[in-house]
Order: sequence, then structure tokens, then C-alpha cells
Amino acid sequence: MHPVIPLFPLLVGLLVAAIVDLRSRRIPNSLTVTLALAGIAQSVLWEYALVSWWQSLLGIAIALAVNLPLYALRVRGGGDVKLFAAVGAWIGPVSVVAIFVIATVVASVVAILQALATGQLRAVARNVARLSVGLV
Repeated sequence: MHPVIPLFPLLVGLLVAAIVDLRSRRIPNSLTVTLALAGIAQSVLWEYALVSWWQSLLGIAIALAVNLPLYALRVRGGGDVKLFAAVGAWIGPVSVVAIFVIATVVASVVAILQALATGQLRAVARNVARLSVGLV
């Protein structure tokens, strides 16, 4: 079996979330809860599941743990945090950490390129410095 097949419902859900988010700047709770419950259900019921039920639950917990501080700092929105937790239900704790790191690096590069394109790089660097000092 191709490794993407077990993740097909997740990929469809993420595509729907992206379209809805682009249109309304919101990700509905009904979508994130459905994706999370489906991730747990497939880990319990499907023999080709990528993770066990406890890895699914741990994936949710780890996804929340790494994203809630970013939510508190207003770096990430609440819908994004919940959607990431739903992804954790499908892929488990190890993969969710790897995807978090990759997504953070990609988002950082996009932010830097956007700041360069709009002439705001100096202001962004100053704000990052202030935030870093404040966190320390």
C-alpha cells in the first residue's frame, strides 16, 4: 500500500481548511474536531494506521504543547493550533515535532522574504530583538 493512502482523509481535510482559512481567515472548530476524531478513530480501527491509538493521543498533546506558547505570544492563531493538534492525531508525536520544525523554518523564511519585499526588514528585526530580550 502506498504510504499516502492512509493519510488521504487528512490531506483532504487540510485542503478544505486551507481554502476556508483563505476565504474567511478562520478554521472552523467542526473541521478540526472532525479531523482529530478521525485521526484517533483510524489509529484504533484501521490495520494500516500509521500510529497506534496512544501515539495518536500523544501526537495531539505534543502538537498542543509546542503551539500553545506561540498562541500565547500571538504568533499563531487558535484555529492553527487546533488544526495542528488534529494533524498530530494522524501522524503521532515524532512526526508532529518534525513537521513543526519544518513549518516554523518555512514560515520564518516566508516572513523574511515578505519583510524584504515590503521594505520592513529593519522593523521586523527590531521587533524580533525586543521579543527575544523580553523572553530572556
